[in-house]
Amino acid sequence: VEVGPRIYNQDVDTTYFNVGFDGLFNVGDRGFNWNVDAVHTDNKADQTFYNGYNLQHIALALGDPGICAAVPGCVPLDLFGGQSEQITPQMADWITAIQHDASKQVLDILQANISGDMFEIGDREPGFAAGVEHRRYQGDFNPDPLRQDGESQDSFAAPVSADYSVDEGYAEMLVPWAKQFSTDFALRYSNYSTFGGATTGKAGFRWQPVEDFVFRGTYSQGFRAPNLGELYGLTQFGATLVDHCGSTGHPGPAPGFEAGCAAQGAPPNFEQANTQITTFTGGNPNLDPEKSDNYNIGAVWSPSWADNLSWSSKLDFEVDYYNYKVKDAIQAPDIQAVLDALIEE
Repeated sequence: VEVGPRIYNQDVDTTYFNVGFDGLFNVGDRGFNWNVDAVHTDNKADQTFYNGYNLQHIALALGDPGICAAVPGCVPLDLFGGQSEQITPQMADWITAIQHDASKQVLDILQANISGDMFEIGDREPGFAAGVEHRRYQGDFNPDPLRQDGESQDSFAAPVSADYSVDEGYAEMLVPWAKQFSTDFALRYSNYSTFGGATTGKAGFRWQPVEDFVFRGTYSQGFRAPNLGELYGLTQFGATLVDHCGSTGHPGPAPGFEAGCAAQGAPPNFEQANTQITTFTGGNPNLDPEKSDNYNIGAVWSPSWADNLSWSSKLDFEVDYYNYKVKDAIQAPDIQAVLDALIEE
């Protein structure tokens, strides 16, 4: 308590800049809308931790006084002085440290889009939209040197400086085949500098056989590319775990884990010191994106007899079914499952 509480301060600056042009043009009797935009945004954060500890300094201060005396600034540390001989300011100054972390994320976007009506089907005009986009993501994280060297009481963290870019093109169309029935289609191609290209599509329909009733459905594909942290990050965390080779308060292996614990070299009377075990989670630059297939179908009933009443301006009854399937989901393995797998028989 002589050192004081841990204090955390963070300053964040976010900048967003967007410039663009848009307009209209005609091809024959057809009108088209277009726009071109450029976006730049960056987010800078500086974190400062006060009253943290330098573990190397603590080790020197608690060790051989002769070695401590040979290190400039080292002050032997007495943790057992009680109220009568508390930790002195000189002791506290030697073992504490102000720690600084800094991070920055940058996103740049260039995009162009066009939309309009291409042709006629009877008295109906199918609408379309198409566009291209370039995005560049950049991320930097520079933790305090004490965290990088594992000499901070805070979790270990590794510096990261990485970037990747994406080039995309898309096209979509809404086709009203009849007054009661329409379909929509979309296609997108994405090329990532980290893993290559991917194509996703979508198809949907809307059928309104009577004024009060609508059927609708959609099938689509998707993917999620790994972010910079999932590709290149490395972090440490004190996870709450149970070591079956000897949990806290229960020395020795749990039933069924005797052979596995012995194979890992755990002594028969091993006991987990506390419920938190230091774990590391790291990125994988070889990750491929998540992929998904999903569809939904539904119906809406909007009875006209419920319009503009004293108790209702409009009444809708809706039923929908959704089905999502994700393949190759990106997620860190469950730490408890990893630990258990090491010692399972």
